[in-house]
Amino acid sequence: MNKNNYIILTAMEKECCNIKLSTVEKLITGIGGCNTVQTLFRNQDKLKDKIIINIGYAGSTQYELGSVVSVNKVLKYDKSNVIKFPEFSMSAYSFVENACYTADNFIEANGTYVPLVDMELYYIRMLYPNVYSFKIVSDNLDEKTYNKFNPEKSWKELNTLLKEFCYG
Repeated sequence: MNKNNYIILTAMEKECCNIKLSTVEKLITGIGGCNTVQTLFRNQDKLKDKIIINIGYAGSTQYELGSVVSVNKVLKYDKSNVIKFPEFSMSAYSFVENACYTADNFIEANGTYVPLVDMELYYIRMLYPNVYSFKIVSDNLDEKTYNKFNPEKSWKELNTLLKEFCYG
């Protein structure tokens, strides 16, 4: 596929600067749903007819720290379970069932099982159906782990995967 058909969305500069695909356009959305939606609306023309690749950090107690996960389903995390949000299937690079939950705040697991959590993907997929997502598990849902996380090996693995994905 043509490299000009892709655009990479990340929430933070520190995610975007680690991507080694210089020929693929990158867009930083900002952290969280509101920033993401605002950025997507401001850049509608740029995103039109593009295949969106969301790259970012995510927390998990299911996956090992540093794992690179290809997401194929996204759900809205609602701790209260009062509102039933629709779940969205994703374009998938992997045949393994990997769901990501999008939360509006940083979640602390406190010993509970949590698969994969970010703060932007649900909003991206809600607005754009043609989205691929690759997450790096940066923490076990606690800030102490996140602050100590060294992503160097994970970024090397993800960049290899992205080159294969975008350039065949």
